[in-house]
Amino acid sequence: PFARMELRIRDCLRLRRGRRAQINMKIGEDVRVNITVVESRPPSKKRKSSSLLVSRRALVAAVSCDVVSVVQDDPAPIPLLDEQEFIIAPHFVDAGREVEECEVDASEIQPLLDFEEAKMQHGDICARILKDFGDAMTRLKDYTRAVSYYEAALHRVSSQISLGCTIVLKCQGHAVLAEVDCMEDDTLDLTLLSGEEKTIHRRDVILVVLEEDEEML
Repeated sequence: PFARMELRIRDCLRLRRGRRAQINMKIGEDVRVNITVVESRPPSKKRKSSSLLVSRRALVAAVSCDVVSVVQDDPAPIPLLDEQEFIIAPHFVDAGREVEECEVDASEIQPLLDFEEAKMQHGDICARILKDFGDAMTRLKDYTRAVSYYEAALHRVSSQISLGCTIVLKCQGHAVLAEVDCMEDDTLDLTLLSGEEKTIHRRDVILVVLEEDEEML
C-alpha cells in the first residue's frame, strides 16, 4: 500500500491545495496549519528581524465560522518509531512535550496526506519511499516532519550492516568511509580508507553503501 501512496504523492499535493477552503474539520482531527515563525533574536541596527512561513501538524480544538482554534505540535522533530534514534539531526530532550494553542483562519488549514494517516510499523517501508515522504513534507514546508522521515530513511540504510561491507560513519565531525572487519552486538571493528583500524558503536554508522552503489564512489 505504501508503494501506491508514493505514486500518488504529487497528485495528493495538488488536490489538497485546491481543497483547503472546503475542508470539513472536526474537533480532535489532525490537520496541518500554515504559520509564520519569527526569528527569536532581537533585531539590531545592522540586521532586521526575519520570518519564515512554515507548516506544522496540529489538532483541531474548536471551530467557529472561518476561525479555527488548533493545538500545534512541538516544532522539534521526533523519531517516527519509538525505538529509533536520530543519526544526524540534533537530539531534543523534551521533543514532543511542548505544544502551542492558537487561532488561525480556516484557509490556512490543510488535511494530512494519505500516507501520514497510515500506521507505520518497523520495516514496513523502504528507505527510498521514506525519502520521498520527506520530500513531500519539504514541499509543504513542514520541515519538522520532513526531518523525521529523512531520519527514518537513514535508519533503514544504516542498519543493513554485514561483514566486509562499506559504511559511512561519523568521525570527529566528518563523514568517513570504512570497511567492516568484525561485528559484535553493539560495536564494529573497521578499517578506514587511510588504513587506520578503529572500533566504533553501531550508532555512529550514518549509512551502508550497498553493492549497486559502490561503482559511484
